[in-house]
Amino acid sequence: MAEAESLEAKLAQIRADAEKNLPREYQEGATRLVHELDEAVIAEAVNVGDEAPDFTLASAQGQRHTLTDALHRGPVVLNFYRGFW
Repeated sequence: MAEAESLEAKLAQIRADAEKNLPREYQEGATRLVHELDEAVIAEAVNVGDEAPDFTLASAQGQRHTLTDALHRGPVVLNFYRGFW
């Protein structure tokens, strides 16, 4: 069985295909937008140890929960998952 291709290799192939097949102005625009997004995300990022802003989330049963309410009950650990469901 062949070894799975690494993410780095897949991304390198996508970049090579884009450079070969997409118009230069599209590539430049996409690069500029990615850079702007990176800058915006960095500016808004919360670092380890920072105080999180208050927020409200709904449970699967429709109940609303706030960070402030949870903190009144004790310490809170925020865990972020990336992915699809």
